[in-house]
Amino acid sequence: MGQRTSENPSRLSRFQHRVLKSLAAAALVAAAFAFGPRAEASTLNFSLTGDYTASWTMDSNPTPSGSSTGDGYTFFSNVPGVDPLLLVFYSSTLGFSSGGMRISTTPDPTTEVGAIVDLGGDQIYSGLLSAPVFAPGVFHFNADFITNAALHGPTTLTVTAAPVATTPIPAALPLFISALAGMGYVGWRRRRPAPNA
Repeated sequence: MGQRTSENPSRLSRFQHRVLKSLAAAALVAAAFAFGPRAEASTLNFSLTGDYTASWTMDSNPTPSGSSTGDGYTFFSNVPGVDPLLLVFYSSTLGFSSGGMRISTTPDPTTEVGAIVDLGGDQIYSGLLSAPVFAPGVFHFNADFITNAALHGPTTLTVTAAPVATTPIPAALPLFISALAGMGYVGWRRRRPAPNA
């Protein structure tokens, strides 16, 4: 029985299998990063038009600064884009049962002192007062109270989805995959048995 001097050329060595597995894993990571779902919050743009105008941006599932089931409201402090301190949203079935909203310069959601505008009408959120959910839509109000008494016309709140920015593939990722492939090839060449003379 002669000693076997070379392996079957159609079979891959263990090292080659490891290299191919590494390259496949890197390709899967790249594909998942490029085409996988984005874990980004749903941002909404709010635009109030009528005798009183305002606009701001909020998450579709924001955490309120506080709420009251008894009085039927949920409120948010320091919302980006809103100069006043407070946005208050009312239930159409609980508490005052007025629906609508209030924009106020005072941190107390129960007082009209400091309120810029009180708008009665549609309830613009769903879910619980302690965990409201906002969605795109058009909501209609009547101005129950505005600081300037002359401004008492109908008011509309339009809620739209903000454009979602896509995350590009990092420029270094293709270079990293190419480097892995190059290292695998160099390692394979070094481990490859020299041809018999």
